[in-house]
Amino acid sequence: MNQDFFIQHWAVIVAGLLGVTIVLYVLIRLYANSARGRLRQRVRELNAKKRAAWQAEQKLERASRRLENLQKRAAAVKPRILTAADEAVQDARMLKKVADDLVLVAQRKLRDVIIEEFPPNRQDGLRNRYL
Repeated sequence: MNQDFFIQHWAVIVAGLLGVTIVLYVLIRLYANSARGRLRQRVRELNAKKRAAWQAEQKLERASRRLENLQKRAAAVKPRILTAADEAVQDARMLKKVADDLVLVAQRKLRDVIIEEFPPNRQDGLRNRYL
């Protein structure tokens, strides 16, 4: 294999690389459309939603702590700041509620994939593992 080989057979080498790329793409798509691929996708989605719900809960806790601290010193705090902190707590509560609802939706989608794609003898184990 020297430079002359590559110069003479460049088209075959490029076609081979394109062929390998196409085959890899097809294999990835086949896996993504398979039962295991769909399960993995839904599990990743559920984990992302759980992470977002946890972050929303943390934000609510921080906003609540800030509001409590401001209410303790209410005489020395501007009413505008106190009102803003109260609104921040309300916003954080709504954000947490939405995030929790999205977790429930992701769980339902995962449950649907488990029920539709896997035999009954594996469904209990998968539900126990992922839900």
